[in-house]
Amino acid sequence: MQHAIAPRTSTIQNNLKLSLSSLFAFCIVLLTITSTSHWSSLSTTTTTLNWLLWATMYVTAFGLCLKSNKVSRLPHQGLLLTYSAWVLFATARGFWIAENYWECKFLIQGTASVLMPLLIWPLASPIVLGNALKLWMRLALPLFGVFLLFLEPRAYGLYLAPLVLCLLLLPLLKLPQQLLVLVFSAIVLFSNLDSRSNILRFSFPLLFASLFLIRNYFGTAAVRGGAWALFLLPPLLLLFGSSGNFNIFKIQEYIQAEAIGLSSDGYKTATTDTRTFIYEEVWQSATRHDYVWTGRSLARGYDSDWFGDFALKELGTGNKERYSSEVGMLNIFTWMGVPGVLLYSALFLIACKLAIYNSTSFSLKLIGLYVAFRWAYCWVEEYTVFGIGYFALWMLVAICISPQFRAMTDGEIGKWLRDLVPTFRNRFHMSKNANEPGGVIKSLDK
Repeated sequence: MQHAIAPRTSTIQNNLKLSLSSLFAFCIVLLTITSTSHWSSLSTTTTTLNWLLWATMYVTAFGLCLKSNKVSRLPHQGLLLTYSAWVLFATARGFWIAENYWECKFLIQGTASVLMPLLIWPLASPIVLGNALKLWMRLALPLFGVFLLFLEPRAYGLYLAPLVLCLLLLPLLKLPQQLLVLVFSAIVLFSNLDSRSNILRFSFPLLFASLFLIRNYFGTAAVRGGAWALFLLPPLLLLFGSSGNFNIFKIQEYIQAEAIGLSSDGYKTATTDTRTFIYEEVWQSATRHDYVWTGRSLARGYDSDWFGDFALKELGTGNKERYSSEVGMLNIFTWMGVPGVLLYSALFLIACKLAIYNSTSFSLKLIGLYVAFRWAYCWVEEYTVFGIGYFALWMLVAICISPQFRAMTDGEIGKWLRDLVPTFRNRFHMSKNANEPGGVIKSLDK
């Protein structure tokens, strides 16, 4: 009797795990659609729907961790728990500080956003992540053709953020898959040339993918050197900028348009300084109210003369504050202080170290390099909101940390990835040779 019950119990547990994985994957598709609502003429979400979606994702993620021992065991998870504890401290202070509806709403939204690293646990599983991306490729990707009619061009990169993984590992895909990824990426890159962040986030993966060509010579050395340079660059530039010696955001003061062959209008668009005043306002607010080390809590923002009137007059909060800015690292600093910035940065550093120094494949090293780039660019722009763009970033961090992904060879990762991306063989009418892995770039699956 006991022998009959045991298999039945195991079957029920496997079915529950499969249901949770499917629900989690479907939530990611919904998150893609709701994340772009702000830049869409078609209303696709409400505050209630957003909160329900976020809660469902966290609950299903927790359920997946409970149902799989492999999911819940990660290296350096003590750091992740310490970061989460500091987030909860900032949340608790927010509950004490919040005085009106908007501050309570900001508290909930901010907490949900900065706790997103907790999704590393389920996303570190190749099975869970594979199921999620496969559904995203088959639902969200085709739906892009519909939402293309309603979205502003600058939102294309946000909607298609998960495709960055495919761009980084482009040589591992078959020719039809490569063409599919490149077509969608070209839409992002050329639809709005004024969107600097979209161009950088989609062009750098292509640049990094080219390192596959030299991986047998000095590819690993290039990745390691590049990653360390990316981690050292922001602190150095911050030091130079604060001392008044060199401000990277005012590059037009050091290099003229003619020197690099750009028209005056194009150069002005590419080099307009939209960040220095944000850094100044954030730092002045922190020192004025003495929250450099503790943060202002997840219920409050920073004092802003540029944007504060909206909170004061339109929202009626009673203060001239901007809850968050485009600069992700400044948001972390405002909400959680210097300790929050250090813990947040440590998550990226550990992920890159594991991917670049403790992985079997060159693919993981490239993902680690891109994660280093995204940390560096977080000092320029990273919207710390619970959306598909931020989710895609932590998906890459999860891959870097995952012992299962780091143990896989390039061939195994290529097989895993090719199973996720649609081939559309009947539409492309490619020959058998054209459909071999790595149709555009020589196969790395041998």
